[in-house]
Amino acid sequence: WVKYYDNDNKVYINLPATKDMLRNMANVDNKRYPWIAPAGITNGRVDCTKMHFFAKLEDEDTLYDGRINPLKSFSKDGVKIWGNKTMYSQETPMNRINVVRLLLYMKRIIIDSTRHLLFEPGDQTVVKQFESIVNPILTDIKNGRGISDYRLVTSMTPEQMDAHEMSAVLYV
Repeated sequence: WVKYYDNDNKVYINLPATKDMLRNMANVDNKRYPWIAPAGITNGRVDCTKMHFFAKLEDEDTLYDGRINPLKSFSKDGVKIWGNKTMYSQETPMNRINVVRLLLYMKRIIIDSTRHLLFEPGDQTVVKQFESIVNPILTDIKNGRGISDYRLVTSMTPEQMDAHEMSAVLYV
């Protein structure tokens, strides 16, 4: 928790840094990309008077191992969010806030961009249209350092054509 000054009541209050985390997410979305971690010296700003509790390095490690992102105070840079973990318990890329936000962003933008292809005739033309929409999106994400590489595999078998289905698998 951190100490904020309540101007209305002229008192100091202790609150979680949740608002700062949300603001940092909005800032990286607006100024950079959603896959940039909302933490650290550059993107982890906490607007407060001071930290309520100063954790030792062992405490920070314990918090981080427990999937709690600690706060850290720097004399030059102020209080910063010093972690990027989600509550996901397994050691995979999915236990990082920026990776989850990247995947949610990719899902949303691909769905929004290709929605108009629904109910189009099920043929190779719609497959090519889908690829021509999705590949530039993925290339932009790659160029913005969101992913290192990707492969989009699409197919439409005669059975899928009859069922008005198209198969697309994205490897990142």
